[in-house]
Amino acid sequence: MDKRLQHQGQRLRIAVGFAWQSILTNRRRIALAVAGVAIGIAAVTSMLVIGDSVTAQATRALDQLGADVVTISVPPPGADPSGQSAEPLSEAAQARLDATTDAAVAALRHMPEVQSVARLERRFGCGDGPETALGSPDIVAANPDLPGVLSLRLQHGRFLSPLDARQPWIVLGADVAAELRKTRLDVQPGAALPLCGKTFFLAGVLAPYIGDDLLQSIRMNHAVFVSYASLRRLTGPPSPSASLLLTRLQTGVTAPDMPGLLASRLRTMLSQTVEASGARQVSELRQQQVSLYTRFLAVLGCVALLVGSLGITNVMLASVSERKTEIGLRMALGAHTTDVVAQFLTESVLICLLGAALGLALGIVGAGVALTVAQIGITLDITTPLCSAVLALLCGLAAGAYPAANAARLDPVTLLQGRG
Repeated sequence: MDKRLQHQGQRLRIAVGFAWQSILTNRRRIALAVAGVAIGIAAVTSMLVIGDSVTAQATRALDQLGADVVTISVPPPGADPSGQSAEPLSEAAQARLDATTDAAVAALRHMPEVQSVARLERRFGCGDGPETALGSPDIVAANPDLPGVLSLRLQHGRFLSPLDARQPWIVLGADVAAELRKTRLDVQPGAALPLCGKTFFLAGVLAPYIGDDLLQSIRMNHAVFVSYASLRRLTGPPSPSASLLLTRLQTGVTAPDMPGLLASRLRTMLSQTVEASGARQVSELRQQQVSLYTRFLAVLGCVALLVGSLGITNVMLASVSERKTEIGLRMALGAHTTDVVAQFLTESVLICLLGAALGLALGIVGAGVALTVAQIGITLDITTPLCSAVLALLCGLAAGAYPAANAARLDPVTLLQGRG
């Protein structure tokens, strides 16, 4: 048994030696075949890395936000089906929207499935007001329940309290605070900060929040939080967008149709159009979109691998044609047909493994760049290089099978006579 293993190992070393020598001799021609495989492996690798990273990001976001958070939208009077109004709201229309929203909040708080409710009102930038060192963040009015509903954490200071209803206090999102630090402005609690031509005092700074991906149109990291009175004073005419209610369900309430149930109850109570969506629904939708994207990349990768494999087949057929004398000499000296087959299969597999190594590196780097631009953390699973290696091995065997079989069928006598 040991002698047989030693013999097989020796044959493998000889096959690898012949294959490597051939690759070095024809490196320019083989470089094109390697490039074809590398492109396919890079596409497959980037597909796996991006898919894993986005899925992991969505999972982390869902863990932080919580699957039991429901976003409810109350559209303003005269809004279109999307919840938007073409014109800024009049004071009367805003008063009606406020009354409807307050009624919705009260109704939700009396529902047994609901633990807490936070109301949000958002503006984009300062409107017609002057820009300041804060740039043009989302200006969000929120009640003190928001941190509890979204599990927000604070880096410094505190969140807004009921006592701040008419006071010039603000809370900064993590990205806004980071930008301010670059300008060397003081972002410690109590610091005076300019916003839309007025001076506010910093109450606190939120820790980075990854649940933004599951909150429709709300960017907690890029927001400045103020009281409702301050929001109206800062931004002038009310925005025509809908009021948003964030609702956290009671522990143990996990029915997937709960958003629809809450919306249906509110429509009945308020005689008003209300839309609702759950964090889990948004997460599943995002993952479906990523799945479609990764499947598209998989198709491209498979096509590239097919083209690369055909290129390797052509290279190997040319190699067989050029090395007929060598093949005939080996067979005349006692090499079996299996040795000839192993020689060319090994060469094909080595070419594919070289392409896989290059493609794996390119795919990881490319995916890393794309994920960095998208501000998504990279997640690299051990199965990614394993999949690349297995694909390369299969491609090498498939691409080298026909040329190897052709080489094994050659007659050594005919080859040595120069008639092959």
